[in-house]
Amino acid sequence: MSSQGSLFSTTLQEITQTKLAELDKQRRVFEDYCEQINSVLAKQQDVEETLPAIAELVRRAFNIAVKDSKVVRSSDQDRLSISIELQTLDRVFTQAKYDPSFSVKILEQWQERLVGHVEQQSTKYAFAWLYGQLTNESVAAKAPKPKPTATEDDFEHVGGGKKLEARAKWEEGVFVAANVDKAAISKLLDDLFEPQETESRVLHKALKDMQDKAVGFGDSFRQLKAFSADSLRWAIDGLLTSDLLTQDKRDALRGFKNSDTILKEVADVLNMRLDTIDTWSWGDEVVLEERRNLNGSYQIFMHEDVLQALFLHHVGVHWSVFWRETLRVFQSTKDVWKLTGETMTPLDRKRREYFLGTLPGGRTLAAEKRKTYRQDYFVSQLMTSPYQQRNDAEGDEEAELDLEQAEGVEMDSVQQKPRRALQTARKSTQQLAPRRQMASMAASKSAPSGNRFTSAEAYADEDDESDEDMGFGHFDDEATGFDDAGSNPPMSTMAAKKQLLRLLSTDIHISTRTSGGLAAFRTQIQDLYPSLPHVTILTVLEYLGVPKQWLGFFTQFLQAPLRFHDEPDAKPRQRLTGTPSSHVLSEMFADVVLFNLDFLINQRAEGELLFRVNDDVWFWSSKPQVCADAWSLVKNFTCTVGLKLSDNHTGSAVIRRTSGNNQSAHTLESVDPGDKLPQGRIRWGMIALDPASGRFRIDQKMVDKHIDELKRQLEHSGNSVFSYVQVFNSYASTFFSSNFGESANCFGRQHVDDMLATHQRIQQEAFLDSADGQHSNIIKHLQHIIADRFNTTNIPDGYFFFPNELGGLEIQSPFITLLQLRDTVISDFPKVFSDVFAAEKAAYLSAKKTFEDGKVQRRYGKVLDAEFRPQDHETFFSYEEYSKFRETLPASYSENLVDIWTRLLRKPSESAVDLNRYDAVHMALETCNVYSGKIAPVYTMSAYWKWIAVVYGPEIIERFGGLKIVDAGLLPMGMAELYRGERVKWQE
Repeated sequence: MSSQGSLFSTTLQEITQTKLAELDKQRRVFEDYCEQINSVLAKQQDVEETLPAIAELVRRAFNIAVKDSKVVRSSDQDRLSISIELQTLDRVFTQAKYDPSFSVKILEQWQERLVGHVEQQSTKYAFAWLYGQLTNESVAAKAPKPKPTATEDDFEHVGGGKKLEARAKWEEGVFVAANVDKAAISKLLDDLFEPQETESRVLHKALKDMQDKAVGFGDSFRQLKAFSADSLRWAIDGLLTSDLLTQDKRDALRGFKNSDTILKEVADVLNMRLDTIDTWSWGDEVVLEERRNLNGSYQIFMHEDVLQALFLHHVGVHWSVFWRETLRVFQSTKDVWKLTGETMTPLDRKRREYFLGTLPGGRTLAAEKRKTYRQDYFVSQLMTSPYQQRNDAEGDEEAELDLEQAEGVEMDSVQQKPRRALQTARKSTQQLAPRRQMASMAASKSAPSGNRFTSAEAYADEDDESDEDMGFGHFDDEATGFDDAGSNPPMSTMAAKKQLLRLLSTDIHISTRTSGGLAAFRTQIQDLYPSLPHVTILTVLEYLGVPKQWLGFFTQFLQAPLRFHDEPDAKPRQRLTGTPSSHVLSEMFADVVLFNLDFLINQRAEGELLFRVNDDVWFWSSKPQVCADAWSLVKNFTCTVGLKLSDNHTGSAVIRRTSGNNQSAHTLESVDPGDKLPQGRIRWGMIALDPASGRFRIDQKMVDKHIDELKRQLEHSGNSVFSYVQVFNSYASTFFSSNFGESANCFGRQHVDDMLATHQRIQQEAFLDSADGQHSNIIKHLQHIIADRFNTTNIPDGYFFFPNELGGLEIQSPFITLLQLRDTVISDFPKVFSDVFAAEKAAYLSAKKTFEDGKVQRRYGKVLDAEFRPQDHETFFSYEEYSKFRETLPASYSENLVDIWTRLLRKPSESAVDLNRYDAVHMALETCNVYSGKIAPVYTMSAYWKWIAVVYGPEIIERFGGLKIVDAGLLPMGMAELYRGERVKWQE
């Protein structure tokens, strides 16, 4: 397979060298014409004599045709304007010949314009040559190095202490069976899915339906999920966006995809393999490779062959899609998944209906949170369809945290001691509210009172007529109040994690103003994939109904015979713990196991939401005790299933509004969480939550550490300018920006200013001149490199920022994006919330007046009890009672909490500069004819690229005659894109 990949690269290199040779030939011919033009100009003759000669040389230099002694208008877009000018010049010559008043200055201006075209084209050729040299440099830098001697090879893989340590730790866990009690896991599942409650019949049926679906799916898989050319194409696309395969194998897959004959042959082979899945195996061995991630961590990858990878990806995707659909149906089953929000008794509702009349409909904050949870977090690693792809930008990954190199409080250990499954947790949660009752029971006049509670929103689901009239029909699933948000593919893992920061920050703003405070914790499962016990996976899958035949296949998949590539004489060792990296099956195993944690928290923590992205676990509540209970449940669950929690990624916060402050303009204080929550700060990436202010702040000590690493990686990539830019974009722009948590309204303008100042410091420190101590920047540094290596000077700044399609290097600037959204971010939070509470107070006073005027409308059949009269029926109920259910009932006024929650959560849009349609830049964009999605057409351009065009475009136009630095046909784009498309190999 690798030979096909090598053939692809070799052929592309040959094409590139042929293109560069032809480019050099064209450049030499053009330069010869330039010398002739300069010779004409040097004769110091009158313009009437030089201009015709120069015009003829320009025509020939640009290869513009002549017919019947007349210049022919060129069909080539890049030569069109010159051919038109030469046509016009013929008439100008005629006028100059006969018109005595015709000014010589006009002829001089025409000569300057023609010479300007020549100079611009000469510059284009020079930069095309430079692009070719940069491409060759990149090819040479990435060419295979001579095979090292045995001594050199030994040195290579014992050189990095951290790498050796990571590998030893991995081997210690993977080749030793985890000590897990299968009976304890089974008891955990029994307690979770078959509780001793009257509603257990509903849950039991939902579980039975899920088990039956798993049996049916497993039995029918061979007939319904056979391989075809179409399924192989999406499988290839999925593998190409993963990190699983080497570059040669990726190239081979691209060749497969373009050949129907090969796809048919491969499908036949893999269908034979599917028919004999009972005897499937990895073969004698699977070779392993250890790779460094950008954040400094190491990951072990399996080097299976291409056919094996296609087979496993196909099978894994279908099982992943099945479990996503099945678990979502389970979640939306009536009376299975508890609802969040303040509970409302029938008496609460009767009182509201007496004082306010028929309750209004509309969106609620609790429902919007559930919608976001279901869309972006519920079993989010499972796939929505075979065609779904998650293609994160390189560098978009979370920074590894070393507590010794971070600011703030160090954390206590969160390692757990073994306990019997959830016994302590169950005792501590026995007094929590029971599962919500059916809405129809609540509507009945004989509904139980006192000890039976229901969510305020559940009352909205009494019947179809009531839903429509009261405006609660917003929910697609009337049983649970969960929107069916599965029509859109889930966001990428990193995007979901960064949104978590916004969700928590937004709830801090709201909860500290409405409930007085908030308690939260964040933790991460340590080494989820390498440490997930096989017993846990198989026990959970068996419990959920997966047939024995498939359990046998999954067992074979998990117990792979493994050998590291640098140990050729070692015998393969069988994996006894953990799952292979970058396989869809591994993601499916983990998410199905951890779905049980999601459900457990929902059932035992008053219906509150556990926000989980893969191994990353977040929880917060306005009730500290509920948060403490959830933390206990997480610890006990992970202990029972054989997983550990990471010290470095675990922390908590209890934030409280200082008494005596009003709700809109409040100050906060941090409360010691005690021993009920984990010690340490809540951290993510390079930011940490400051409980005293409720803000996420950038950890500058972590930034310092990564500045040093950035400098090291840049130095390592210095043999190639293309590689240098790729490392800078991935590390200095994407990686740092991602780990600052993005910009959002909930973080405020101060966070944007902090990011701008930090990015400034990053670039100043990364390009500090050690000789004279002067700060430099990426542009000056690359200008110096290119001048030294290729003797090319006077490079315009726009060359470095313009897109590759136009001949630029496309350096990404974090400053441009931040500056264009800075003024759109919320800066005055007190004003935002004062408007909300003022609107709520005004609505209360209006409702009070309506009641006192005797104008309350109570429609029979739309209220629980139209005859109900409270004891205090003559006095309108208090503002506190009116506002008690802010999150779970729709508001009858504008500027409500739902609107504020949505606004705070939103990432502000960039404020794009306006382009004057008569400006040279706008006109150049209109004629650019490069529809790259970046530059042109104008109406589709992002704010970022508009800024690049406006700021750097004028100089580019002056130097090159337009926005194209180099004509696309002159560039070896194929080879350049091939190497730019490869993942960066980070220096160990």
